[in-house]
Amino acid sequence: MDDKRKQKTRKNIETTFIEILEKRKVNTITVAEIVRKSNISRSTFYLHYDDIYDLYDEVRLGFLNCLLDNLNNYYPYNRATSYLELIQNLIFFVENNQQLFLIFIKEDGSATFDKLTTILVEKIIEFEKIDSTDLQGYYEISWSVRGTLGIIVSWVQNGMQPPKKEFIEIIRSILDKL
Repeated sequence: MDDKRKQKTRKNIETTFIEILEKRKVNTITVAEIVRKSNISRSTFYLHYDDIYDLYDEVRLGFLNCLLDNLNNYYPYNRATSYLELIQNLIFFVENNQQLFLIFIKEDGSATFDKLTTILVEKIIEFEKIDSTDLQGYYEISWSVRGTLGIIVSWVQNGMQPPKKEFIEIIRSILDKL
């Protein structure tokens, strides 16, 4: 099978899976359901994935890698970047990937939240050149990232209300008070 056909087949499987995952938990989804809705054979599914959980992990990894690529393209190349600008970029990413963000928070909330926290904390520590022995610096960054991610999760779960521009101003106000 050529690469374009493989990519198209994987995309078809993943899209179908995500549509089902929006409505149900991963442990209730079957390979039979995916192959029927994707109009592929069972053997085609198994050429690409070991099982439903492998498919879930691949989709989740793709989402997290896309986030990391997004952050790498923006932060730290712009030396004038502030924490608020990083968070604004994260909010734009979450808004553009709201469907997957909600799925992963719903499906395995703390695991996804912890993974996002780790990605952001490591990125900020790398950019700010925080020494690995600077525990206060680590905890300050970890605290601010967890708090920020927490309110972003709440914002998404509340239907992204208030509107993005107003939400960013709320975050700006919170950061100014710190």
